[in-house]
Amino acid sequence: MIGYALLIATVTAVVGLLLSGERSARVIALGAALALVATVAVGELAATRTSFATGFLLGGAVAWSMTDYRTGYIRNALMIPLAIVLITLGCIENGWLATIIGALTCGGVFAVFRFVQWGSVGGGDVLAATCVGAALGAPAGPLGISIGLAVALLAALLTCGPNMMRMYRLRIRMGPYMAAGALAAILLPSLPFALR
Repeated sequence: MIGYALLIATVTAVVGLLLSGERSARVIALGAALALVATVAVGELAATRTSFATGFLLGGAVAWSMTDYRTGYIRNALMIPLAIVLITLGCIENGWLATIIGALTCGGVFAVFRFVQWGSVGGGDVLAATCVGAALGAPAGPLGISIGLAVALLAALLTCGPNMMRMYRLRIRMGPYMAAGALAAILLPSLPFALR
């Protein structure tokens, strides 16, 4: 199963970067390499089996993270097809109830952020959170998003220090943090200190 996940993650990262408008061969090759490394790490370390949804999620997370980091935007051309695929695979692999609850919970949190303070969170962030929730299901998806938000908040505090006005104006690119949170949620059950 890890062979299929490697192929899916790599192809998803490359296609996702192309859909996001990336034309640099170095960046696309780096995205493919990062997707391979992440999938091998999950395959070797995760207590659960590597699924098709995990492969798509890891490849998509690499693509949206690199695009968000470089441009500040997560393109809908990548996120809408990825969300459809992950919701479908999540329903097949995790059950429809866990997938829908995970997608609505994770996407709903970012949708509330988007409407409470317009411009602070983009539609790509909402779709990325929905993808994490759909692929990982109800218990793991919200955990991954919570870890990503906590790491983003810690990074903002370390960047701005005690100056709260500077933090208010800080534009945090959430894509890489959501990807890191999703990876942590996948690997968390296999860590030695995890509760069983």
